[in-house]
Amino acid sequence: MKQPVRRRSSCEARRAGDILIIGTGLTSLDLLLTLDKTKREGKIHLLSRRGLFPQPHKKAAPYPAFLDPDNLPKTARGAVPARGHGITSSQCARDRLASRA
Repeated sequence: MKQPVRRRSSCEARRAGDILIIGTGLTSLDLLLTLDKTKREGKIHLLSRRGLFPQPHKKAAPYPAFLDPDNLPKTARGAVPARGHGITSSQCARDRLASRA
């Protein structure tokens, strides 16, 4: 199966028999979890060039809140200044005029 996300491929994967998944990236792990849910018969083999699974991401500090839950913007344009960019449409217009001069 060349493209595991296609509907036809998922039907093929439900048939009994062994399956070889080439690559151990995130897509292959998604496929592995999907196949596990089907309770199909047969072994599933994963083949990696380097013998590795995807490594977890480093822990990062949570991004600080930038929206006030009591005063959410009604449009996407209204959210832009709230994200901390602090750029207003008048500033953008001034910048465009200055770049033309």
